[in-house]
Amino acid sequence: MNENIWALGSKLKKIRKDEGATLEAVAEQMGCSSAFLSMLENGRSGISYSNLQKLLKIYHRTMADLVDKPDHSGRLVHLASAPELGYNFEGVEALLLAQDVQNKVIIPAYFRVQPKCSIGPMQHVGEEFCFVIEGSFEVTLTDPETGRQEKFNVDSGDTLYYESSLLHTWVNTGDKVGIFLGAGSPPSF
Repeated sequence: MNENIWALGSKLKKIRKDEGATLEAVAEQMGCSSAFLSMLENGRSGISYSNLQKLLKIYHRTMADLVDKPDHSGRLVHLASAPELGYNFEGVEALLLAQDVQNKVIIPAYFRVQPKCSIGPMQHVGEEFCFVIEGSFEVTLTDPETGRQEKFNVDSGDTLYYESSLLHTWVNTGDKVGIFLGAGSPPSF
């Protein structure tokens, strides 16, 4: 059993129980089966970033709520010990670059995306700023009301700034791991 998947499932189960919600009620809101949610909560199934975000929205939580709280609230975060944000789903490693983000104005994250893997589509409140350190990405921004899309080829050294209310998808188009830094405000991711 993947320890990260099990840890995520355990946290989601605790959140659901704290909310006083049943598997059936949450499954109906998610548009999935209660059996899938049970498997997820028991560490026998993974979940995509976009579906995890949808589930957390039902619970009025963010991805940051899944990160273990540090023993102290420090200013320095070493990349080697940064907490995972999202539990390595779909060839994506996301690390949180600040502590106690629930009490911050910005949520900074470090993303390592395997070749041909993607993040999204995602949507949440706020704004995002991203800086590509290595690799090449195709970023698609879609207006959920009009369906209008904008596509950007974002390479090493490039930045992108957009409203998080747009559906956004990042795809590593290269044949090597792509790395980018993202910062969102408010911390709703």
